[in-house]
Amino acid sequence: MVSNAAIGGGIGWNQAGWSFGFAVVGLTAGIGGEESAPMVGQEGVREVQIDLASVGRITEQGWVAYPAESRFLNPGVQIDLLDLTTGDMYDAKKGPSGGGAGIQVELERQMSIVGQTVELRNTITGKVIPEFLIKSNTWVGVANRFGKFGFNASVKGSLNAYQTSWMYFLP
Repeated sequence: MVSNAAIGGGIGWNQAGWSFGFAVVGLTAGIGGEESAPMVGQEGVREVQIDLASVGRITEQGWVAYPAESRFLNPGVQIDLLDLTTGDMYDAKKGPSGGGAGIQVELERQMSIVGQTVELRNTITGKVIPEFLIKSNTWVGVANRFGKFGFNASVKGSLNAYQTSWMYFLP
């Protein structure tokens, strides 16, 4: 794993003005065959969930967060993976990620709920948690079927600007 985040809670390295990385190799393998974008996205979420579990972070899929003050006006913020014991959310990114306006919008929506108490609804189980504090946001990159992964300088700059931690699980 390569990271600018401290797994285990507390403060992300980028929030303290540090840049730090470390690696764990051999946790994730690329997937072969033709895949659509939604399939690749879901496969990436499953891979990140397995990789996070290998370092002791137990996460759940299917959560959508609704800020308390705009619960009925807001479409909610989709969360790829959520650790219910720590309040940490993870956004899985499979393959290389480039910059663009979509990244800014996604980060703004995600960071609008960090440090906030939200209502959580799980689209898979139907479970509702009326009040839950989202403590952090981390983007996690895994290799695509060609072994490519990573965030370019523009994306890393945006992640740092929005105080979002990032990490890679290396193939």
